[in-house]
Amino acid sequence: MSSGKLQLTQGQSQQLSGEMLQSLHVLQMNREDLSAYIREEVEKNPVLESDFMAAPGRNESLEVYSSGSHFHNDDETHPDLSQYVSSGTSLEEYLTEQLGVLDLTDPLRCLCLHIIGDLDERGYLCETTDELAKECGTGVREIRAALKVVQSLDPAGIAAGTLQECLLLQLDALGEKTPEMELLVNRMLNDAASGKTASIAKKLGVSRREAAQMIRRLRRLTPYPGESIGNREMIQYIIPDLILERDDHQLRLRYNGNGIPSLTFSPFYQEMLHRETENAEVQKYLSGQFQSGRELLRQLDQRKSTTLRVAAAILRHQENFLRIGPAGLAPLTQSEIADETGLSCSTISRTVNGKYLQCSQGIYELKFFFSKALELNADAPGEDPEISAVSIRSLIRRIIRNEPPDHPLTDRQITSELSRRGIQISCRTTTKYRMQEGILPSYQRKRERSGDDSHIITKK
Repeated sequence: MSSGKLQLTQGQSQQLSGEMLQSLHVLQMNREDLSAYIREEVEKNPVLESDFMAAPGRNESLEVYSSGSHFHNDDETHPDLSQYVSSGTSLEEYLTEQLGVLDLTDPLRCLCLHIIGDLDERGYLCETTDELAKECGTGVREIRAALKVVQSLDPAGIAAGTLQECLLLQLDALGEKTPEMELLVNRMLNDAASGKTASIAKKLGVSRREAAQMIRRLRRLTPYPGESIGNREMIQYIIPDLILERDDHQLRLRYNGNGIPSLTFSPFYQEMLHRETENAEVQKYLSGQFQSGRELLRQLDQRKSTTLRVAAAILRHQENFLRIGPAGLAPLTQSEIADETGLSCSTISRTVNGKYLQCSQGIYELKFFFSKALELNADAPGEDPEISAVSIRSLIRRIIRNEPPDHPLTDRQITSELSRRGIQISCRTTTKYRMQEGILPSYQRKRERSGDDSHIITKK
C-alpha cells in the first residue's frame, strides 16, 4: 500500500490527493469516530447499506511470529473480553478543537497535530525537537514554531518537556514570570517544595514574606496540566481494536471488527445501474455513488491491513513484554517500525494513535509500546546493552516497594541500586522517573506494613 508519506521542508510541501488525505483521515480515526463516519457516509450515499444494530464486521487475524506472516479471514464471532475505562473528552480532542479555529498554514497545522498526538496523558511532550524534526522530515525551526503554537493553547503548561518548563509556561500565561520566579523554578524547586522560605529569600535577595508569596504562587500551578481535561465522572468503555490470542501454541493477532458497521452495496441500485442504460444522468449519478462507495471500502480495508501490519511489527519487538509485563518493555521507536514496514513515520503515528490492543497483560494503546533506549553498564553481567525508560520506571517502583519501611531510600540510594544492577542513569533522571510514577520523595513517604504501596503515591 502507499505509505502516504508527507515530507515537509522549508518553503515547500508534497501535495496529497483528496483520496490519499481521506485515507489518512480514516486511518487516524478511533473506533467511535470510524463508526460515526461510516454512518454519515451511508446516509449520504444511497447505494450503500449497513446493519447498524448488528454491525458484526469481519475479524481479520495475523500470525505474529510465524515466518511469512499472512492475513486470512476469521468468520467466527468472538466476544469482547475486556473493557478499558477512559474519561470523556480526551486531551487530544480538546487541543485539536482549539487548533481548528486558528489561521495556520497546512504544513504548520500538520506539525501541530503531530505534536499534539505525541503528548502523554499528563500533557508532556514525549520527544525532543530534533526527534520530531526527523520524524516529520522537516527542520527544527519549523518544529519549534509548531511547538510554540501548541504551547499557546489551553490548558497553560501543555506540551512542556520538563516540569520546570511546564511551570514557567503557566507563570508566563498568568503574567507572573518574573526573573525571581524563573530562578526559583529552575534552581530552587526542591526548596520551594519543602517550604524553605529562609533559604529562598537569602538566595534571591528578597524578604521572607516575598519568598512565601512566591511559593504560594507555585503551589497554585499544576504539574500535570493534561489531567485537568475531561469529565472524569463520565465513563466510556473502550473496545480493543486488536486482540492477541494463543492458538495451538502460536500467537495470533486478530482485528476486532465487532461494533464497526459492515457495508454492502444495495441490490436495488445495482440492478438500476444496469437497467437504466439509456438514462445518462441516472447512469452518471449512480456510477459516481458506486465509485465513492468502492473508495470507502478500500479505505476501510487499508485501515484494517495497516493496523494489523504495524501492530504485528511492534509485537515482534515486544516478546519479553508479553511474557513478564511492562518491566520487559524493549526500547522501540516509530522510526524502526517505519523502516521495517516500509511506511512513513507519520503513517505509523496515525496508526498507533487511539488504537488499543488486548493481550494477556491487559489493554494498551499501541503507542505505549514505544519507548526510548537508555544505555546500560556494558560490564554488568547478564544485562542487555540497552533498556527502555518504562522498564526502568517499573524497576524503580519495585525497589521502593521493597525498601525498609523505617528507612525510605533517597533518590541517590535508588540510583546506586540501579547502578549495581547495571543501569547507569543520573540521580536527576531517577528523580524524574520517580515523579513520573507519582511517588513521593523519601522524606515524605510514610510506610505502613499493609503490603500495599498506594500510600506512597501522590495524586497525579
